[in-house]
Amino acid sequence: MKLNRLFSFAGAAGVIGLLSSAAGATIVFSDTFTDGGRTNGTDPTDIAWYIANQNQTVSVASPDTTFASNAMQVVPGGLDAFKRVVGFFSSTTLGNTVGDSITLSFDFHASVTNPNNVNGFRFGLYNSNGTQIATDESNTSYNNTAGTREDDDFGYNVRVPTGTSAAGDLLDEPAGDNTLGGLPGGTSIKTSSSNTSINNQLAHSFQFIITRGASSLGLVAKLDTVTFVSGTDTGLATPLGLVTTFDAVYFGTGSSTAYAYAVDNVTVEYSNAVVAPEPGSIALLGLVAGALVARRRRA
Repeated sequence: MKLNRLFSFAGAAGVIGLLSSAAGATIVFSDTFTDGGRTNGTDPTDIAWYIANQNQTVSVASPDTTFASNAMQVVPGGLDAFKRVVGFFSSTTLGNTVGDSITLSFDFHASVTNPNNVNGFRFGLYNSNGTQIATDESNTSYNNTAGTREDDDFGYNVRVPTGTSAAGDLLDEPAGDNTLGGLPGGTSIKTSSSNTSINNQLAHSFQFIITRGASSLGLVAKLDTVTFVSGTDTGLATPLGLVTTFDAVYFGTGSSTAYAYAVDNVTVEYSNAVVAPEPGSIALLGLVAGALVARRRRA
C-alpha cells in the first residue's frame, strides 16, 4: 500500500514537472576579481578584460576601499578621454520565447569628481562579429582606423549622465564606428528616461536587461534598482535588425576630461521565460491526477 502511494505521488510530480516549465536562470559569467587580476585567472567564473584603445591604466585594486573588495580600476590617460575596456564571454543568444532575457549587472563608483557630461559613463552588451581580441589594443586615438577588431562590434549601449547633467540614453549601435560611441555613434532607441546622474564617488549598482518581445526587444537600464532609461528596438534602427547574440561587455567614458572609475561583481545572466502549459495539457494533467487519486483510494 505504501509503495503504491509512493509511486502515485512520484507519478503526479513527474506529470506536473512535464506540463509546467519554470523560468530558468543561468550565470554566463560572474567576475568578482577575487584572483587579483583582470586576466582569466584562478577564479573559474571570471573572464579576461582588455584595453580596447590604449593610453589608459587598467588594474585590479586589492581591495578597493569604496567596495571593500577587489575591483577593476580604469584610469584614462590624458591624450583623449574617450576610452573603452572590453571583456569577452561565451556567445549567448536570446531564445524565441517572449520574455527570454539577458542581464548585465555590476557595481560601480567614480574615482574622481564627476565631470558634467550627459554621456560621461557608458556600458553595453555587444556582438564581437567574430573578431575578439586577445591582447590590449595599441592604438591611442579614439578613432581606431587602423583595424576592425573593435570597430566592427555591434550591439546596445547605455549612456549615463555624470555631474550635474541629467537624463540618459539607449543606443542601437551598428558595426563600423567606435564601440560605445564616436561617429556616427548609433541610433537612440530610448522611449523614456528620468533625470538621473552619477554625481558622487559612492558605490552604485547597475543592471541592463534585454528582453525578447513578440517582434521587438525591450531594453531597461537600472541604477540602484530604479529604472533610469528604457527603450524598444523594433529592428529598424540599423540594417542588422534585432541584435540577439552577445559575447562582449564594454565599459567606457565619454567625457571631455579623463574620468576614472571602478567596477566590481560584473555578471551576465541568461533567463528563460515561463512557458504556460497549453489547455490540452492542463486537461490531461487533471485526468491523470484524478486517476492517481482514485488509485490511492482503492489501495
